[in-house]
Parts: sequence; structure tokens; C-alpha cells
Amino acid sequence: MKILHTADIHLAPRLEYIEDAGRRAQRREDVAAQADAIPRLAREHGVDAVVIAGDAFDRDLPAQAEVARLARALADAAVPVLVAPGTHDPWRPGGVWDRDWPANVTIFRRDEWETVRVGEAAFHGIATTGRPRVLFDGLPTDPDARFQVGVAHASMLWADVKEKVDRKNYPFEEADLDATALNYLALGDHHRMRVARRGVRAAAYPGSPEGIALDPAEAGDRFMLVVTLTDPASPPTIEPVKVDRREVYLEELDLGDLQHEHPADVDEEVRRRIAAAASPDRLARFDLTGVLHHALSLDVSALAEDDGGYFLLQVRDRTRTVPAPPADLPTIRAAFERRLAERLATAASDSDREIAQRALALGVQALEGLPL
Repeated sequence: MKILHTADIHLAPRLEYIEDAGRRAQRREDVAAQADAIPRLAREHGVDAVVIAGDAFDRDLPAQAEVARLARALADAAVPVLVAPGTHDPWRPGGVWDRDWPANVTIFRRDEWETVRVGEAAFHGIATTGRPRVLFDGLPTDPDARFQVGVAHASMLWADVKEKVDRKNYPFEEADLDATALNYLALGDHHRMRVARRGVRAAAYPGSPEGIALDPAEAGDRFMLVVTLTDPASPPTIEPVKVDRREVYLEELDLGDLQHEHPADVDEEVRRRIAAAASPDRLARFDLTGVLHHALSLDVSALAEDDGGYFLLQVRDRTRTVPAPPADLPTIRAAFERRLAERLATAASDSDREIAQRALALGVQALEGLPL
């Protein structure tokens, strides 16, 4: 049994951080083209079924063009397609999934497990509806099927995401898989490819096929997964297939080793380091960090406007003119920095984050009596 597993395509994304309308449209086309990749990969790899584990759309009521494009692609796959609605495109009456889809497409429409048989495999799927629940409660088993496959948009509680997961995302621990009869759990939600293996069982996130934002979870190569089930007594084979058209690239440039250099030389070195990573297919963000004796004189906004050979370039000045104090130091400056750190951590948007970062830099300089 061979399965093509994708999730978190996020068709029709807003991409508000891309200010240029032409490039924003290009990037939306990159995302939309991932729908077209589904039937091509299904044919190339000879799969028996396609699974979409949630968030095929970026919002519940996308433009009709994206809906029609995905419907054509799924029909062209010419194999059964099983869809579990996610948090961005949940199941609801009148929503994007409550309409006629091609005859080979099954939409799981309830926040209770439903089972569909495809060849030797029983596919057990569950829809996101916005109602919290314990993921594996009521998970069925088909005793007549050779393989048991789960399909869900749910959050495995890895340590790095545990504190950020909403209960409506069906959170579960990796060890919970041990009590199930699943051979493979096809997941969506986390945007970075991740695989968990538990003996003969496996669960995986393919990640978003295109990086949607300038965020660590979206950076680097992007994949769909070809999963092969050959024997219930053996773990499935999981083959990542690289699919992204463009790369989200994030880099921190620590300028601390340049603190004794002339400001013009520092500026030139920043330009050189950014140019060294240039690619027309990269959406890049560079964070300039480190302690300098003088505030950075480089106009980072002008640097970003002259894209320097990138599809998109953002440069953020995070340098300091004085070192950070110990976090628990009982001083006005330390208290100020703690307060601004909280504002940064809870910023609702990039613009709010930029304002807080600028306030932090100016405030520290003022408290240290340095020229602004």
C-alpha cells in the first residue's frame, strides 16, 4: 500500500508581509501550484491513495479559483483522496468542504472518527470543527483490513511546541500512539517535516509544501511524503519528496566580531555577508545581532528595498551598543529590558514587534546616556 501524504498547503494565503503586489501574486501562485503537484506525484510514485491532513486552505472561505484548482487536481489524481479538515479550513455546514467534490474525494465531516476502506487499508479520519477533544478516544479498528491508517490535523506535544498548542488542535503525546492499532498516522498542523517512530508504528508531518511566512518553522526544504506499507509487522517506509519552488531562508549575522571596526567597514561587511547568500528563489530575513561600540549606521530599510538578488529580502537591526544585563539584576534598565522582552514575546504582528524592538534599542541607549 503506497500513500501520498500532504498537509498545510494553505491555498490562498494572505502573505501581508510581502508588500510588493506583483511578488505577492507570484508567491500565491507558488502555493497554488502545490495543488497541481498532487496528481503528478501520485502518478510518478504509483500511489494507491492521497491523504490531505488539514489546512489545504488558508481560510475557511477562500476564493473560488483556488477551490476549483484543488478540485481539478484531486480529480486528476485518479486514486481515492481522503481529506481531514484542519484548523484553518475546519468542517462546518456551508464551509469550504461542505460542497460537491470529485467522486474520488472523501471528506471526513465529523469530530468523531470515521472509517473508509481503500484496498488493504482502513483509513480512519477525523475533522477539525473547533471543538476540543481527546484525539484517540473512540478510534476504531477494522479487523478485516491489513493496515490501519489514521488521518488527523492534530498537534503532537513535542517539547518545543508544547506551550503553544491550543486544545482545539487535538493535542496528544507521542507515547499515546503505543495504545493504538495504527500502522501509520498521517498528520497535519506542524509546518516542519517531523517523523515519530514507535516500533512498527509511525506518525509524520510532511510540513507545509511552501514556506508561508518568515518563520523558523517555514524555513528550508519543504516536502510531501510517499509512505509505503508492506507488512503490518514492519514500520512503514517514509520517503520525503522535495516540492518547494522557493525557499524561506533565515540567518542571524552576529556582528560582535566587528565592534572595533570603522562603521563604514561594518556596513560593507554586512552587505558582503548578505550578498553571499543571495538567490532569486529565496525569501530571506537577516537579523543583525551583537554588541557594537557605535550604533549601526547602515540603512537596513534601504538595503531591503534593493533586494540584492533575492525574491524577498528583510533585514532587521538587533544590534546593541551595550551588553544585555543579567535577567534578574535589580536595576531600572534590567526591569525596562524585561518589560520590553515581554512585549516582544507577545507582539501580535511584525509591525508591533518592530516598534517594541526599536523602543528597546532607544530606551537602553537613553538609560546609558548614549547619543540617540
